[in-house]
Amino acid sequence: MRPVHRPRLLLVTGPIIASTQIRCAFPFTLLTESGVLEWRRTSLAEVSSQSVRWPDVAVFNRIATPATVELLAIFQGLGVKTVYELDDDFLNIEDSSNLRLYRHYRRPEVRRAVARMLRRADVLVVSTDRLARLAGSYNGHVRKIENCVNFDLLTGVAPPVPVKEVVIGFAGTPHRERDFQFVTPALERLLSRYGDKVKLHFMGFVPETLADRPEVVFEDFRLDYSAFFRRLASSGWHVGLAPLEDCESKFAKSDVKFKEYAACRIAGVYSDVPPYQGVIDSQLGLRVRNEADDWYEAIRRLVDDRDLTDGITARAFAHVRRNWGMERAAMEWQAVLGEILPASETRGAVDDRAMEGSLARFERLRDGRTTGPGRLLQVVKRRVQDSPRLYGLLRGIKHRLLKP
Repeated sequence: MRPVHRPRLLLVTGPIIASTQIRCAFPFTLLTESGVLEWRRTSLAEVSSQSVRWPDVAVFNRIATPATVELLAIFQGLGVKTVYELDDDFLNIEDSSNLRLYRHYRRPEVRRAVARMLRRADVLVVSTDRLARLAGSYNGHVRKIENCVNFDLLTGVAPPVPVKEVVIGFAGTPHRERDFQFVTPALERLLSRYGDKVKLHFMGFVPETLADRPEVVFEDFRLDYSAFFRRLASSGWHVGLAPLEDCESKFAKSDVKFKEYAACRIAGVYSDVPPYQGVIDSQLGLRVRNEADDWYEAIRRLVDDRDLTDGITARAFAHVRRNWGMERAAMEWQAVLGEILPASETRGAVDDRAMEGSLARFERLRDGRTTGPGRLLQVVKRRVQDSPRLYGLLRGIKHRLLKP
């Protein structure tokens, strides 16, 4: 009896970030454990003639460069199905306090690459309705898989140690100054009013005017999502902040922050913007306009009213646990793969000479056309980005060096 062929999935990524794990690695691992598929991850630096022959389907997580477009064509020439997965509106990214990100996605060659990936991939997988509409203008094959929560990460996490203060927290990436432009004044008022009865805890970003205050605790950004999520669950926060700037490109973001806070039993305050429209106000969290007074009043309500805070915490946790476990994402990925993968595992003949020529073009695009020291620097940079531990270490060093 012939063994059953399990589809082979190759995940192509840049540095492993939270999105990579939430949207791809966690659901693919569940599908592997249930015998549905085999999967591996590769970076662009690791692509070889052997690795491109291995998969039945290649999933590109967020990345888009001229080299990525060439790699997509190589896979399709081999009969490999391709998926472009993204959870951000890279084509409409606006000026941001994260200037490096903004400048990267405003580069013409990067914008062209994003558009080509959207047009040429066999299927686009996105995280929100807004992204689905954008993607649908490029490609008729779009599927939405929303961000889900890996509750298995919380197994064995010790419950938070009770404290007398009300702990207000924020967890997120650096460069959030514009998101906090209305929140920071509200927090300053709260500290003036409550003094040592409240404590502020920031993970990843802290407003400059609050950084040195005795009531404020700051932890560096954690690139390892599993470690971050477990830390969040044990943080003991009563209130979690989720401000989001009013701008079109951010409206395509998901409500993952709500799901994370809810899973960790934290009552959240959210900007009243499209990503958080599903948060029922005063039931699953508090939604507020991006005005300093509104943020102050919402946080004050949760500080003063423990019954309100506890009720939101319980309802939000139950809602997310019931509806948004990682098993849902795994099932939806299984459905997408079932649509595009053929029933048989046969493929047409491969023109080895043509494929090697395509790989050579890919490598030139990936590495750039420089030689000597310039080429070496590009290779070193790529290797650093492909190592999560080294990448996180260097980011932490950079943050400390640039801190006023």
